[in-house]
Amino acid sequence: MNNETSTLRSLANIIIRAVDTMERIYAQAGLPLPSLDKFYDPGDHAEALAQDPQVVAASKKLVAACAQISATVWNPRRVVINHAHAYQISSCLHAISDLNVVEVLREAGEKGASVKDIGETIGVDSGLIERILRLLATHHIFREVSPGVFANNRISSTLDKGLSRTVEEEIESGGAV
Repeated sequence: MNNETSTLRSLANIIIRAVDTMERIYAQAGLPLPSLDKFYDPGDHAEALAQDPQVVAASKKLVAACAQISATVWNPRRVVINHAHAYQISSCLHAISDLNVVEVLREAGEKGASVKDIGETIGVDSGLIERILRLLATHHIFREVSPGVFANNRISSTLDKGLSRTVEEEIESGGAV
C-alpha cells in the first residue's frame, strides 16, 4: 500500500471525529447520547441537544460516511437489490401506521408484545404482523426483544399518534371522538 490514506480509512477517520464531537458535546452537557432502544421524547434534554448545530453537522458526516462505507464494501449487486426493495419498507410503515401497531406496542411498554397478542388486538394474522415487524426491525425501526416479541424504539415511537385502544376502537366503529 502506498503512503496515501485509503478511502475506507479516510471515511473511518470522519466517523471517529464525528463520534468524538458528539460524545464531547454530550459529556459537557452531562447527558447520555440518545439510545435507539429508548422511546423518543422530544422534551428530553438529550434529544434537544441533538439539534445543536455541531451535533447536527457531526451526525450528517457520520451518516454520510457510514453510507459510503456500506456502498464501497458491499457487493454492488446487493446494493442495487436493497435499493430496489426499499419500497417494501415504506409499504410496511404504512401498514403498521394504519393498524396502529405502534400504539399497541406503546401500551405493552419496553418488554414488548408477542406477534400473537398484537395480531389478536388488531385483528390481523400474526404471521403477517411478524414478517412486517421483522423487516422493519432489520432496518432498526422496531426492536425485536426476543423471537416474535417486538417493542417500540426511538425511531418507531415517532410514529405514535397518541391514540389509546379505546379511542382507536371508537374511531374504527365510526363513533364520534
